[in-house]
Amino acid sequence: MRLSADTLFCGAAFALQQCGFLLEDATVMMERHRWATAIINLIPPGARQFGPAFLQIRAVNTGSREAKVNGIMWKLGVMKPERFVVIPSLKYSSVCPIKREHGDEATYMFPVESFPGDSESVLTRLRGRRFPHLVARGLHAGVYLSTGHEFVRRPDKRVRDWMVLLANDPDGAAKLLELH
Repeated sequence: MRLSADTLFCGAAFALQQCGFLLEDATVMMERHRWATAIINLIPPGARQFGPAFLQIRAVNTGSREAKVNGIMWKLGVMKPERFVVIPSLKYSSVCPIKREHGDEATYMFPVESFPGDSESVLTRLRGRRFPHLVARGLHAGVYLSTGHEFVRRPDKRVRDWMVLLANDPDGAAKLLELH
């Protein structure tokens, strides 16, 4: 059976049209869930007018659609990452779940003095590893949405070192934070 040039052209045009729709749908889907997330800071004591020290996680919705943040998560590991949901103090943080429009920010503040109790599961996994500083390189923090998407970022070296020290020597971690 021999196909004519018109048949081939129509088939190719149909395939490209379908591919265009798929690409357009994928672009819309990616746009819907775009976040600049997990800006992770250690705020030293006294930086907020003699207030306590905090670990801060901020997430900004840079997508064009509303998104619902269900909570804060830590992810540890590269090949088979473990996920830990951590509930921050509501006194200093946005509530979970929370809906955010384009440009809105969700901020979560963990007071340093209550952080070891709040995130005991993450610190226990860091404490139980053979080379905790190498394992901490695979540590990520961020938010997860109601759609199941996760937006995480690796904390900077200072935060990772502080968490490893906190896992192994809580007194030393408090002194390190006071020095910065």
